[in-house]
Amino acid sequence: MKKITALVLALLLVVATPLALASCADKAYNIPIVCGETGMNDAMGVATYGVDYYSLGLKAGDMAAEILLNGANPATMKVETDPNPALSVNETVAADIGFTIPQSIKDKATGGSAKEVTRVASAIKEEGGDFKIGILQLVQHVALDQANKGFQDQLSVRMSAAGKTITIFDENASGEDANNTTILNTLMGKNVDLIYTIATSSSQAAATKTAGTNIHVIFNAVTDPVGAGLVK
Repeated sequence: MKKITALVLALLLVVATPLALASCADKAYNIPIVCGETGMNDAMGVATYGVDYYSLGLKAGDMAAEILLNGANPATMKVETDPNPALSVNETVAADIGFTIPQSIKDKATGGSAKEVTRVASAIKEEGGDFKIGILQLVQHVALDQANKGFQDQLSVRMSAAGKTITIFDENASGEDANNTTILNTLMGKNVDLIYTIATSSSQAAATKTAGTNIHVIFNAVTDPVGAGLVK
């Protein structure tokens, strides 16, 4: 039996002020928000220097493809991170609250996702795919959704290029840790080949539940995998 866990690590890099999950739609206080990643900044922030979760999802898709198509061993695969955290500014929100972003910062801004992959829909079959993939996402969230989308997009491209298909069971725990176990029982009952987990508690649950099985686990959006007991 080969229970192996691979890792895509999301590092939140926040500059200047702490991460705040307030909405800039309320202009009563006109407080600029510095977010933890580009997706949240696009929605409601003024600036961020942080990871691109879509890019991390692409990396996870490649890792899954290497495991499923080429027999790669996740235990010896390179740990992947976002190599180029993006400095992103949101001039629309800044203007709404009367905040001026210095030109020197604008000049350094690289924006959000540098790469967008077109999903190959024909590679994803509702049933009968060559491989069965389970996705366990803890909660709906702009960043985690992008990690999910990037994974599916890239995996579909890799499978199409190899002449293979996948069946994806995309599940969300709705923020409830207890749902992780229920969903994992369902996925394992479907005899999935690989489970992709997004966020810490979902990843911990999958690592525990699949111990001693042949199901591979790739996890993403875990800020402290050592502290979470997922890696040594």
